[in-house]
Amino acid sequence: MASILKVNTIQDATNSTTAMTIDSSGRVSRSVIPRWKARTGPSTSAGYFGGTDTSTIGAREVSDPLGNYDASTRKYTVPITGSYFIFAQALHYSSTTGSIQLRINGSAVSSTFGYTYSEGSTIGNTTIKLSGYADLTVNDAIDIQCTGTNAWYSNGDDSYTFWGGYFIG
Repeated sequence: MASILKVNTIQDATNSTTAMTIDSSGRVSRSVIPRWKARTGPSTSAGYFGGTDTSTIGAREVSDPLGNYDASTRKYTVPITGSYFIFAQALHYSSTTGSIQLRINGSAVSSTFGYTYSEGSTIGNTTIKLSGYADLTVNDAIDIQCTGTNAWYSNGDDSYTFWGGYFIG
């Protein structure tokens, strides 16, 4: 026998916190989804970070409603075991090869490479992007690392170099 459950709101039994709302058109919204975005760069002007070493993206938090991002370590600590969509972008400056890597607990699990070249007196720039999903466990610490032999560039907003993600389920 088939059953129909008709509800507008789903709440937890203890605190009556709304977990899910369904509107009259059938659209489902969830109020508390782990998500974050961080960027690297000076607060008001263009600047460089990194160099001949490796650098992590995210000295400035843009969004983190649940408080799991630490701008001092540039790491996001996973609050719930599950699948997460993760995205990153970095602008590599000058003539050299560079990469950005997703790291889980300090180990690289995914990398994207790019090469920048100069033509005459013009310095070339390359935007390197990474996106995909990762199955993560509660308390995993994730970050994005930039590697290369030259500077990475970031401006006063988050249009050049940033990273973030959100819980899928």
